[in-house]
Order: sequence, then C-alpha cells, then structure tokens
Amino acid sequence: MLAKLPLNTERGHSTTLRENPKDYRRRESLIDDLKILRKALLVYGAKSVANEDVHDVIRHLETFGFHLAEVDIRQNSVFHEKAISQLLNEADMAGDEFLNAGYSEREKFMREELKTLRPFSALNQNTGAESKAVREVYSVLENFIQLYGSRGLGSLIVSMTRHVSDLLAVYILSREAGLLIKEEEGIVCRLPVVPLFETIDDLLVAPEILDAFLLHPITRNTIAYQKRIRGDAYPVQQVMVGYSDSNKDGGIVASQWGLHRGQQELAEIGEKHGVTIRFFHGKGGSISRGGGPTEDFINALPPNTLKGDIRLTEQGESIEQKYANRVNAVYNLELLMAGNMYKTLISSRVNDSRHPMSETIAWMADESRKVYVELIETDDFMEFYRQVTPIDAIEAGRIGSRPSRRTGAKSLSDLRAIPWVFSWSQCRFNMTSWYGLGSTLEKMKREKPQAYDDVKKATKEDYFVYYLMRIIATGISFSDESIMQDYATLVQNPTIRESFMGKFQSERKKTLQFLSELFDTNEEDAMFNLDPKRKTLLTPLHRKQIELLKTWRAQGENGEGDDELLLTLLLTINAISGVMGYTG
Repeated sequence: MLAKLPLNTERGHSTTLRENPKDYRRRESLIDDLKILRKALLVYGAKSVANEDVHDVIRHLETFGFHLAEVDIRQNSVFHEKAISQLLNEADMAGDEFLNAGYSEREKFMREELKTLRPFSALNQNTGAESKAVREVYSVLENFIQLYGSRGLGSLIVSMTRHVSDLLAVYILSREAGLLIKEEEGIVCRLPVVPLFETIDDLLVAPEILDAFLLHPITRNTIAYQKRIRGDAYPVQQVMVGYSDSNKDGGIVASQWGLHRGQQELAEIGEKHGVTIRFFHGKGGSISRGGGPTEDFINALPPNTLKGDIRLTEQGESIEQKYANRVNAVYNLELLMAGNMYKTLISSRVNDSRHPMSETIAWMADESRKVYVELIETDDFMEFYRQVTPIDAIEAGRIGSRPSRRTGAKSLSDLRAIPWVFSWSQCRFNMTSWYGLGSTLEKMKREKPQAYDDVKKATKEDYFVYYLMRIIATGISFSDESIMQDYATLVQNPTIRESFMGKFQSERKKTLQFLSELFDTNEEDAMFNLDPKRKTLLTPLHRKQIELLKTWRAQGENGEGDDELLLTLLLTINAISGVMGYTG
C-alpha cells in the first residue's frame, strides 16, 4: 500500500507527486485496501491500531480524498455566448445570428440541440479565441476525470447568469469536450452547472431561471448522477449568490434585501423540485461585499436556506485575520459550524420562511435604491468619482486577481465591484456601505410612522433587521467627514465638488442621526466612530496620499511618468488598507 501511494519521499520527509500506472489514482481504491487491513487487524486482536490509527486515515481520506479542496471553474455568461457563436460559425450554422438572437430564441435552439450528444466541430478544428479557451479548459477537465474521477473538481459556475439559456450554454460547450455523456440516468454533465446571481435585477428573476433550469432533463439527470457517484444523502443543486455587484448596482439596503428575498424564493423552488439548494455565498472582506460577524450573518439568513451545510468565500485579508494561526482558525471554524448547526435546527421548526416585515423592508430597499441610483446617475458623477478617489492609482497598480474593468470601458457599469469599494474606502467616504439609508428612514418616519416604529423595534428583536443596521453602522464608522473634505480638494471643478460633497455630507448626517435613534444612542457613540488609535495612524497617511495624487496626476497631464512616485503612492494605498483591515 505504501508503494502504491502516488508520492516520492525525498530527504526522509519531503514529498513530491508521482504518476505511475499502478499507483492509487482514486481515494476509493486506497480506502478499500485500508478496510481490508482494519478487518485483518481486528481479527488478529489489534483493536487500538485498527480503531484509532487506521480508522483515522480512512476518515481523512473520506473527508479530503487526494485533493484536500475542490477547484471550481468560473466563466462569464457573455464569454460563453461568444464561444458558442464561434462554434456555430465553424459548423456553418449562422453563429452571428445566434449572438444577435433574444434569450428565448437561444433557449429554444439549445433545448433542441441538447437532445443529442453530437458536437458541433472536430476537436482539432481552428476556433475563435473564446471558443478555443473554453474547449481547452473543458478538455483538461475531461482528461482529469478520465484519470482520477471528478473528486477534486467542483462546479462549472456561470458568472452574470441572466437567463436559463446562460446555463444551457454550458451544456452545449461541455458536449464539445466530452463532458456531456450518456449514463444510466440519461444524458448527464460530468460536472454540475451552477448559476451565479450577482446583480439586483438578476436576483429578482433568479427563481424563474432556477425553476426552468431544474425542469431541464439534463439538469435532473445530472443531479441524480452526482448523488449516485458521490454517495450524497439527498439531491443537491448548488446556487451561488454575489454580494458585490448587487451592492454596486443599488446600495447596501437593496443589496441585502435582494439577497435575502432571493435566497428564500430560490430555496422554495428547490423544495418544489425535491432538490436541496446549497447556497454558495460570494462574500468579500468589506461590509459592502458581504463582510460582517459570522454568527450574525448566519442568523440573518432566511430559515429555509440552511440544510446542514453552507459554502462561502473568504477574501485574502479575511483569511489572514481568521485563519493565520491555529487558535484563530479553530475558533472561526467552530463558530461557523456551530452557527450553521444552530440555524439549521431552529429553521427546521419554521413553517413560513418569509420575513414577517417583508413589505416594509421591500419598501426600504426600493426607496434606498432610488436615492443611491439618483446619485450615481447624476451628471458629472464619474468625473467627481475619478478625481476624489485614487481609483486611477489602484488601476495603475495592477494588484487585483483580475483587471479592474471587464472590457476596458471607462463607465461605472464596466468597473468591477472590488476596485469600486476599494477606492471609496481609501478616501474614507465608504459610501458603498451606508449611502441611501438616511433619506429612506427620514421618508419612512415622515410618511409611515408606524412602519418606522416597527423597524426600530425590529432592530433589537429581528435577526435580519439587526444585522442590516449593525453592518451599516460598522460601515459608516469607517467614514470620516474631515478626511472626505481633504480628498474633495482633488476635484478640480468647484461646482462639481460642492454639489456632490453636499449630497454626501447630508446623507451621512441623516444616516448617523437615524442609526442613533434605532440603537438608542448618540452620534458620538463608539459604534459610529473609528477607534482613536486607527484614526491617529490613518490621518498622516491620507494627507501623504493626497499630496502624491496631486503630483502624480499633474505629471500624467504633462505626459510625464515617474515609476518611483507611483510606487510610493501604491505604498500609501497598501498602508491605508492595512490599517483599515480590508481592501475591497
């Protein structure tokens, strides 16, 4: 058994991977042999060795396999559209018409195509850039599965899922690389396809999309196939929900409510089809991107969305803060597991998963979104944004895992959510975590006083409302009006500067006022203010950054470039994010 392990041992302790035909390639083979060994040891009388040492190795293998963690494969729906269009053109099947067709026509075409396993083109045929990229990735996945099985691979995640055709497109592309196969269940996909609902508008139509997707024969077959080969106790469909783009689209209140309502309705769709929805939360480290206390986050989830397990992403600095040493790691993992178990048990006794204040919170979400959208769609907003924040320096730094813009356009819609949040945090506006709430509560108190009283009561008694108000209070505590005014000096047009600063100052004041009312405290409370030590550290860093931005931008206007100056500027960005505790 030791000889068949796919490892070479060097210097008595270091290991490297080895691939010999007779080595173990799948965990099941090693587990079967270990069970034979354990049985023989028990017959011999070596119970402690069998039930402790060998048993522990079996449990490790059952938990982690040969891979420790699974790799998900994620691509944007628009990328898939272009790939299919190129495949159709290569097959002389009017790919350009497919690209220009509406969602319904695409869906109709793909449903008909997916009745067979016939690919569009030969594997060695010349293809367009997107088609080539997808097929190469899928071919690697298919080769891996042939050798080692699907353990170690996760799901095919579709970013920006807007219609069921975006999900069926992955089946079409999987067919080209042999990932679509015939099994006892029928035609199945070797890896599950997972929608990612990111924007507020996508979250609104998500239940309809999931309903149509779960009705498709290949989806039903794939869920049954995955249950069989993985030995799951019940059928599962994973759904990923994004916190970043929904916040960027409509602000914090609309984002949080859209996610809450969306998950509750998606879980109901799963129940309708006899499938458990496993939610994958695409959270970031900041409040604007889903960050916040783990226990409060889990308690605020709709009752029908936890069935014993949960998936979530952790951003780089969050990983360091939570898991950098064993004590912190154990504490945070136990917190996550205990919270998940508690919420699952409590939720099993709840018959109605809808929030009791749905209408009131939905009204708040709509009103706050109007206030937020009115700001970001105001003329000259992008000019103000690009000058008041260091977004240009962040982009020049090329420090992200992906480009800051999806296509390179200078529009807000093209800007990714991480640099959007990151840039606002650098200049201490932090508007992505609070803008829109103040005006909403002001209008509610004036026009719906009973509803306002209900919200105030719920802030102390309801998990979701408390969580929402608490994270907004945390978000606004990172803002600083005096620092905001310092950065405003970077805006060259005084009319634009005064107009937008007036909006931000007014909304910040309202938000602080109403949060203090909801929590029965005052605006000077520590809840709404960054701790003095951080403030002392940050102030000189901000002033240095402002000075460097002025010089660097002036050089850029004159056609000059100073790499050393940019490096120093990037160091201030790094230092500020380090003191703040997050980037985007």
